[in-house]
Amino acid sequence: MTAKYSLTLLALSLLFLPGTAATQEWPRPVDEVAPGAPPGAAATTNKILNGRPAAPGRFPFQVALIRSDTQEGREHQGQFCGGSLIAPNWVLTAAHCVPRTQPNEVDVYIGSTVLPEGQGTGGGAAGVRRSVARIVSHQGYQPETNDNDIALMRLTEAAPSQLRSVLLPPAGQATVANDTVVTVIGWGAMQEGGGTTPRLMSVDVKVQDSGICQRNYRPLRRIVTPNMLCAGLPQGGSDSCQGDSGGFLGLPAADERWTQVGVVSWGIGCGRRDLFGVYTRVSNYLDWIAEAQRLN
Repeated sequence: MTAKYSLTLLALSLLFLPGTAATQEWPRPVDEVAPGAPPGAAATTNKILNGRPAAPGRFPFQVALIRSDTQEGREHQGQFCGGSLIAPNWVLTAAHCVPRTQPNEVDVYIGSTVLPEGQGTGGGAAGVRRSVARIVSHQGYQPETNDNDIALMRLTEAAPSQLRSVLLPPAGQATVANDTVVTVIGWGAMQEGGGTTPRLMSVDVKVQDSGICQRNYRPLRRIVTPNMLCAGLPQGGSDSCQGDSGGFLGLPAADERWTQVGVVSWGIGCGRRDLFGVYTRVSNYLDWIAEAQRLN
């Protein structure tokens, strides 16, 4: 469920980056919105590799970003990224999900592990849909490298009170130890370039050494900056994938809460050996998040 470079927000289309057949880059996200695409174009979002369905209520903070012109009751068709509630009226996501997006172009769907698709999908409590009042992308976001790939969205109406928000890392905790087991969730692809499903999925991966991650990506001319962390398995097979952009990477905290340490950002392919998923390091942005909420 890894994701990369999304561009506007009108309809969804797949984006392939230049590369040879051996190193073809599948952007994580498959959530770029193509200017001029017809309204209601089929969503191309996909799902987590080697994951399992998320139990209802286990990740109450997870939200789906959907196109605002998507018909109510068919939110699965308009889903293009993920996000996390960090406060009742604030969603944390990736900047590449909303690069030039106006607030009236995106809604969020909250409180269900199943995205409606026009028919009964079964499982999960019914979610609620909220509109967006404000989008704040990091002023230092670099599309070429995905550095500072983080954004906030302020909702026009707070999420239901029973949906507890995710916790942010404690101030001063800049690192997560290598080999720490972390969980990544989303509605993205279950295989590289694969199909879509309305069920929220989760998979456990391990935090990887940033130096090794950079070494593995260097031949592909990719940079892993100090604002990023890598997670996956050396042998591959478990990962985020297309359509999971902006979603949660983190670990359990006390009282059935979760702490978010990463935002799904980018990667080459999905679940490839040694090419770990790369995530925005949330602990580097605590001051920015607090300031953006105060000013907006």
